[in-house]
Amino acid sequence: TTKHVIFANWNIKMVASTNDFLPPWRGENPLFSWDKLQKEKETMSNEEQRRILEQKFGVEGEVEETPEFVAQLLQNLHVEIDGISEKEAYETALFITPDHVQDEEFLLAFVRACEYNVKHSAQRIVSYWDRKVQLFGTDVAFKPYLSLLDFKEEDHPALLKGGIRLLPRRDQAGRAVMYSVMRNYGDNV
Repeated sequence: TTKHVIFANWNIKMVASTNDFLPPWRGENPLFSWDKLQKEKETMSNEEQRRILEQKFGVEGEVEETPEFVAQLLQNLHVEIDGISEKEAYETALFITPDHVQDEEFLLAFVRACEYNVKHSAQRIVSYWDRKVQLFGTDVAFKPYLSLLDFKEEDHPALLKGGIRLLPRRDQAGRAVMYSVMRNYGDNV
């Protein structure tokens, strides 16, 4: 038989019985049962189930980014960034490349990634600059765009191993899909 169950943002498809996937010495798994998953699904409202499916497939209702909405969003984002006390790398980037750091599309990329939560977006932007300085040093980190020439010599073997790949097909929502194999990076990651 085939069962489809929605549980905590996962759609689990299983062919055959649950015991076919358990080690023979374990028998019935007391922490997991299809009945428990089905009962949890039945307690969810139709709205909750719809939201989980939309989130899973990346088809949640689009946010209309009107000029007014974007202006208010960016104003709130700057307020949140100003409220962060530890942001030395961000402030250095703002001094060296203000056009890049304050670019609307650059900032909106973080806001969209955080689902329009400006508090999380602000922290992510500050962390981005901290990490960029940590990885590349101050000589390279504040360049608006990096090239392969900006990587250190010891980074080249990891890059050549293909640890991160862009898959040739997009997901159901049309998003690019990246695949990463951490073992290809070695112990220094």
